Amino acid sequence: LVCVDETWARTAMLLARIDAADPAATREAADDLGEVPPFERCARGSLPAVPEDLPADTRVRYEDLSKQIQTIERETTLKPRERTAKLRALAPAIEALHYPPLDARWHWGIGHTLNDATDSAGAAAEFDLAAQAGLAAGDDNLYVRALIMELNLVSTTASPERIAQLESQAQAGAKRLANPQVDAELARSRAVLYMDRGELAKSRELFEQADALYSKLAIAPMTMHIAVLQNLGAVCLESGDLDAAERALDRAVDLSRRRFTEQGAFYWETRAARGTVYLARRDFTRAEAEMRAAADGLERTAPDGTQLGRLRAYICMLLRVRKDYGGARAECAASLAAIRTTVGPDSPHEVWTLYQSGHVELAAEDYAGALGFLERAVALAKHDSVRPIERATAQTYLAIALLGAKRIPQARALAAKIAPVLRGPELEESRGDFVRAFPDLAAQATP
Repeated sequence: LVCVDETWARTAMLLARIDAADPAATREAADDLGEVPPFERCARGSLPAVPEDLPADTRVRYEDLSKQIQTIERETTLKPRERTAKLRALAPAIEALHYPPLDARWHWGIGHTLNDATDSAGAAAEFDLAAQAGLAAGDDNLYVRALIMELNLVSTTASPERIAQLESQAQAGAKRLANPQVDAELARSRAVLYMDRGELAKSRELFEQADALYSKLAIAPMTMHIAVLQNLGAVCLESGDLDAAERALDRAVDLSRRRFTEQGAFYWETRAARGTVYLARRDFTRAEAEMRAAADGLERTAPDGTQLGRLRAYICMLLRVRKDYGGARAECAASLAAIRTTVGPDSPHEVWTLYQSGHVELAAEDYAGALGFLERAVALAKHDSVRPIERATAQTYLAIALLGAKRIPQARALAAKIAPVLRGPELEESRGDFVRAFPDLAAQATP
């Protein structure tokens, strides 16, 4: 009965948010309904712990603090750091109550605000505390979700042992929970983990699992489902399966159009992603039309986002392939400006654009100009958040630039270091350019 009552209470709270005059709030409520564990769990999944019978005055304080946390989280007029500060200001009252369900909810909220502020380390620490408190409260739902969030945040920074521990704990908790939404979230999280490792076949398998789960449980197009399809398209693209990539991204565009219309930044992000498939097909006319349409859309809907900066780097790449070096330089400069406006200078977000900028100068045979961009890209690529594929690509072209600039010993030392890493279809172009520059190392760079 406790399980059924809790499930209905959460459902009723979400239904109350549905408002015909506020489509955005209604869409968010529809998304969040998927997060409520199904009633069937009360018969076969793990049950929530029976809450202690709180005194009336304690119950009132608990409900009041819960509402305050929820209100602060939804204060979208405040910056993430400001929301974090307001949540932390509740610490004395929350610590005085010392009630695990409230502790878990509080740490969960702080984790999200820190994540919004791009403080990955701080957010991961808060989600770890939320998981511990959720476990103490007997709330498997929050416990597993917090582990998944922590896994997302530390996938490129934590030790392999810690990653394996988080993954196994989340899988065990999800199995107990028997909630398809959590299963989908965990499949997506693990898929991203394997994608970052370069294990593309396993990553694709898990993204396809997440896609199937979201397709079954969604009552309307869900943001997370669209993200899964985008990632699936990226993995297929890197694997060289362009047909599968295009199918996944066509579906992502369709769902995002239905979910957000053309007024949503996410819709234009999916259009931009689809443009990269056209680029891989070397259908340059179609690729440029799709990418420029997406750039115009993002200028209107999310001018301060890193997605716009990354898209302009792809347009830079397209123009470089077409030998329009002046246009390519302008797009790469715009890309760097957009990224620095959003996250500040010296960010690992710059690596892709710096590499593209250097590649333009290489194509124009300006080796000195290329070195400046590529040396900076390699330096920033040491950051744990940069994918190994991007790090290897930046190093490859730096070696080629050093060779062109007649800095032979440095070029050959870097080339010998990078050659064994150039594996897999996602590095095919880089490997081809590398072998042409260093033919004697071709055997070490064999696919």
